[in-house]
Amino acid sequence: MKRLLLACCVTVMFLASVAFAQSITATVTGTVKDQTGAVLPGVEVSATNKSTALKRSVATNERGEYVLPLLPIGEYDVAAELPGFRAEVRQNIVLQVDARISVNFQLQVGELTEKLLVTESAPLVQSETSSVGAVVENKRIVELPLNGREFQNLTLLIPGTANPAQGSTLGFRGGISVAGARENMTSFTLDGVDIVNGLMKMVSFKPSIDTIQEFKVQTSTYSAEYGRTAGGQVTVSTKQGTNQLHGTLFHFLRNSALDAKNFFDPANDPIPGFIRNNFGGTAGGPIVKNQTFFFGNYEGTLVRQAITRTAAVPTPEMIEGDFSKLGTVIRDPLTGQAFLGNIIPRSRINSVGQTIARTYPKPNLPGQDARNFVSTPKDLHDIHQFTVRIDHRLSDKNSVFGRYSFNNDYEIDPFDIFSGITNLPGYGRIDDQRAMSAAIVDTYVFSPSLIGELRLGYNRYKQIRTQIVLDDIPARWGIAGTTKSTNPRDLGYPAVRVTGYDSIGKNQPSLRSRRPDLPDHRKHHVHQRESQLETRWRRLPFRIDAPEQWRRPRRFPVHRRVQR
Repeated sequence: MKRLLLACCVTVMFLASVAFAQSITATVTGTVKDQTGAVLPGVEVSATNKSTALKRSVATNERGEYVLPLLPIGEYDVAAELPGFRAEVRQNIVLQVDARISVNFQLQVGELTEKLLVTESAPLVQSETSSVGAVVENKRIVELPLNGREFQNLTLLIPGTANPAQGSTLGFRGGISVAGARENMTSFTLDGVDIVNGLMKMVSFKPSIDTIQEFKVQTSTYSAEYGRTAGGQVTVSTKQGTNQLHGTLFHFLRNSALDAKNFFDPANDPIPGFIRNNFGGTAGGPIVKNQTFFFGNYEGTLVRQAITRTAAVPTPEMIEGDFSKLGTVIRDPLTGQAFLGNIIPRSRINSVGQTIARTYPKPNLPGQDARNFVSTPKDLHDIHQFTVRIDHRLSDKNSVFGRYSFNNDYEIDPFDIFSGITNLPGYGRIDDQRAMSAAIVDTYVFSPSLIGELRLGYNRYKQIRTQIVLDDIPARWGIAGTTKSTNPRDLGYPAVRVTGYDSIGKNQPSLRSRRPDLPDHRKHHVHQRESQLETRWRRLPFRIDAPEQWRRPRRFPVHRRVQR
């Protein structure tokens, strides 16, 4: 009795960590009847994946009902067999991510060796769920024109979705607003593993569209198993290998050959350069036929884009103290008297201040007083990403897959277009981002009425932002003792603001945090553990006082999520 009580306590404590369990599989349900409409118990119903030969079988209960849960997405043949009746096969049943479809049978009297093949049928209706949403299948993912090749843009195909508000936290990070909720209330999972960065609520790992099999966007009335967020649910499923070897190669090129000039580009200079190479490929197939499969993807993006900016800089004469061409009278701050000829004597010029002023570039737009300097430095942006997935069938009852994804995003932005304070080149940022995502999913058929699934997930996101110049600039200017850190990441140009002219430097304080914007070092780790058991029957292995409440499959998720 004590052992039983202890086991119950442990079970309650374990279930107390329930959070959410986004489904990356599909479920087939239905009823089997004869020609007269009477239900048929004991009918063997099986679903066979046409690409991997995976087969799941179950027998109908006393009500003639069956449920085949946790089926990997893909194309299936669903068959029903019972001695004394002709076997019936529904071919080409497409199961999409998180789908719950109904496939009913009406068997005819005859020999079991006779088969009735149904290759065409009415559209499958998901009568087993009340959630509102839609699936973006692989054909649309791959074939629709997509600038930037980011899958989040395709979520806008679903009614009820919209881009985030301009200027918001995710306004330029790829967020999505669902059903009027805030963009940071949208949940994203990849193969059932959360891929949302907990620091900024953005998608930390964005899989290549060639890796994605399909994804589903649920906008409202979704199951309580999802939880955590009040917005939409985006469930992404990656491709897996099949019994056929297949692969793709691609290369997209954009350049400035047919571009027009920017209005501010120098008239006598050539069009500023722009080259964007996006290339990669996929490969998948069998390692051991009908048992072990692989799939891999690589995608690279190399961007070299010139950015034109105009700025206001002081003239060389002003830097030497000659303001004779300036209409404003220059006065001595000590006596209040005007300097003779609007020229500051050399003896009155501070050497440190003049050294800082000489940091300004010389004007290159003659005749321009307000914006007398133009530059077109290049933004260098390199992205490399790969994904590897292995699927293995340990037995007819046990299958497992593992996936590892990595993304390296490195950019040298000459102006820091997101939070820059100057139009002068050389004071931008180096943005080094790395993200990884891993998942292991194990599915085990314990009995015809009980299937278990265990998911383990890990995500890591790291971002380091530094200035382009990592040197002790204040010491170079002659201001000693201002830099306490010896780490090169903490060095660079301080912000110097001169009224009427563009600022020098980058390391200005943030208005909210009162800390410098650069350097910025962010880390985010998420460890996930999730398991769930699905029962298929109205009658469960333990006693239920009201069995009619358990007619639909029940899912008992156990989830743990740790982040730091």
